Amino acid sequence: MFKSNYFVILALVLFFAICTSSCTTTPVLQEEVNYLEKAEYYKDQKNYEEAVRWYRKAAEQGDADVQNNLGGLYFYGYGVEQNYKEAIKWLGKAAAQGYADAQFSLGYMYETGSGVEQDYKTAVEWYQKAAEQGHACAQNNLANMYYHGNGVVQDIGKAIHWFHVAAGQGDMDAQCNLGFMYGKGSGVIQDQNEAVKWYRKAAEQGHKGAGESLKHLGIE
Repeated sequence: MFKSNYFVILALVLFFAICTSSCTTTPVLQEEVNYLEKAEYYKDQKNYEEAVRWYRKAAEQGDADVQNNLGGLYFYGYGVEQNYKEAIKWLGKAAAQGYADAQFSLGYMYETGSGVEQDYKTAVEWYQKAAEQGHACAQNNLANMYYHGNGVVQDIGKAIHWFHVAAGQGDMDAQCNLGFMYGKGSGVIQDQNEAVKWYRKAAEQGHKGAGESLKHLGIE
């Protein structure tokens, strides 16, 4: 039925692409720049283990971008042995600085019980923080939490609100979810035209579920 956005610390698109955001980060020290230069060098040489060692040194200087990325490396086991506790540690440091990607990723880990005890309430808290900064994936997942009443009192109105906010930013999962809600009249007045509109927006981005829903409605 509803689709959540999954763990995207690798909004890093495959390795260490630093996301632009309005997050507050610690000023980059010259020493840290040298660490990052060395890390990038070893990354380019495909020596990920050595790259991680230098990224860790940079992360210890307090840079939220690097802390977020290092958390992702530990989560996936790139260049290091997979270690959810280390992932939580570094994501937590970045999230505490207001880094939205890290907040979203922590929300996902608590929602799914990845490396921590499953805790919907804590997941909602992290999703909320990221959603309020404009993180579309977090907005979609927060909407899902409200829709199902996971970690919060079920509130379809808030679910619709956050689906709309995320969909307006182009999040295809949120667009598909809105298509479902309008098609079924779930929390909104049933409106097939509105359902088709949102399904089509998602399908145009390659969302398979939205495409199947359009076919089911007889629309190619």
